[in-house]
Amino acid sequence: MNNMDSYSIFKSRGLTVIETLIAILVASITLGAFLSTVVVGINITNTSNNVTIATCIAQGLMENMMDANFNTLETGFTDATTVRRVVNYNGDTTSYQSNICVSTSPSPLGTTLKQITVSVYWIGKNGETSVQLSTLRYIYF
Repeated sequence: MNNMDSYSIFKSRGLTVIETLIAILVASITLGAFLSTVVVGINITNTSNNVTIATCIAQGLMENMMDANFNTLETGFTDATTVRRVVNYNGDTTSYQSNICVSTSPSPLGTTLKQITVSVYWIGKNGETSVQLSTLRYIYF
């Protein structure tokens, strides 16, 4: 009988403590890397959710300003016209505030241009963040 035949991996009695510790270490490192990726993904999802909500609020306010009569749009800055509280999918409540600024400038065509800027901001984990939309309106002659 050959010495190689007498030693077989199937005849071993089990894993040693060192082998078990190495297996646990490799599994822990793999799990740690996976969990850190999940945490980063959750933070990016939360930020994207806030930007999407703020953009929808800004678009709605911008549509209201575009529907308004051109002559009734007063030049100036309206501070904190709206405060909206939105409960996110994870149960957190975020407050969104918006500002609307209308500025007037002459155009080369002799008409008056009004620039409308809508800003929506909120305070998140990274501090105050905002979304800003701008457009121009003018009267057809």
